[in-house]
Amino acid sequence: MSASEKSAFSAEQIAAFERIQALRPVLFRQSADKARLFEICPDRACRRARACCEPRGLCFQVFLATTPDYLRRTFVYALRYRCDGLGPEDAWRKAEARVAVEGAMPLPVDPAGR
Repeated sequence: MSASEKSAFSAEQIAAFERIQALRPVLFRQSADKARLFEICPDRACRRARACCEPRGLCFQVFLATTPDYLRRTFVYALRYRCDGLGPEDAWRKAEARVAVEGAMPLPVDPAGR
């Protein structure tokens, strides 16, 4: 977008977006530390520090990218159920059951035949 074009977003929306983007690497590093990903990280600096040392939080991003879809969905649902007040075991059980039902559902048919 050139300098003469107006943005569809307000200055407040742009500032909020930039604030959230600045927090992303911090949250990724904290999540990697909580999950103890430094134990399996190929970066020796992370293992020595017993924490994610990657400034952009790549340890957690790589973990998410290599985690199978069903497990990623189980984590997401379990976190949602925990936020709703369920205990850890109940939340995990309910999340696994939901993913199992979703896995048994037929895939949507692509009208293009792909």
